[in-house]
Amino acid sequence: MSKNIFEKEKYMIVKNVLPKSFCEIIVNYAKFQALYDFTPESGDSAQVLHTHSRYADFLMEAFLLYLQPIIETTIEQPLLPAYSYYRVYKHGDKLDPHIDRDACEVSASLAFGWKDAKPWAFKLSNDKEYIDGTEECFIPSSAENTIVIHLEPGDMLIYSGPKVKHWRDPLDTVAHVQAFFHYVLADGPNIAHQFDGRDAIGVPKLSGGFEYIKHSDWMNALLAYENQKIKT
Repeated sequence: MSKNIFEKEKYMIVKNVLPKSFCEIIVNYAKFQALYDFTPESGDSAQVLHTHSRYADFLMEAFLLYLQPIIETTIEQPLLPAYSYYRVYKHGDKLDPHIDRDACEVSASLAFGWKDAKPWAFKLSNDKEYIDGTEECFIPSSAENTIVIHLEPGDMLIYSGPKVKHWRDPLDTVAHVQAFFHYVLADGPNIAHQFDGRDAIGVPKLSGGFEYIKHSDWMNALLAYENQKIKT
């Protein structure tokens, strides 16, 4: 039944996936990273310029795996994990209308929110299957073809990223933390996008697992110690 609903509507809402008290912890986690390890989006691929964001943050990758069985049960389809991403939106930030790439075949947007802030409307259009690159993907839909969704902290929206156009109007509160978890269907045409081209979950985008280990000072020290033991 749920599978039929998702295939028809191309989105579903799951309330209270996480308790609000836990969301407050995540908001502080994201806030501290934005303050002390700021990584803004930049370049042609940036969707929200100069806003702190993280691809494959370790905590969000753990959520990627945690949420997978919940989403599978909700839409009644098996999945493979692709990648996670989160942003700390600031006042005035917006998300222009767009559809997602194939690695986001099944996407989940989870609201963590901001202390004492009202929910920020997520807008989508599912009136047709949008085709990437066409002009209509990049303009807001008419009011009658726009679905407005308000997610409280801990609520999750599941949607078909490459088929559903989605966007957000400028944020009118101080800030907002939102995370995105992307999957592909385990029996679908996009299984090559498992891990989004990485060796595994938790590995940065432009690095294989061994390269990542090589760039870890702690792992270098451990490997040197082990190699020394072998020599002696």
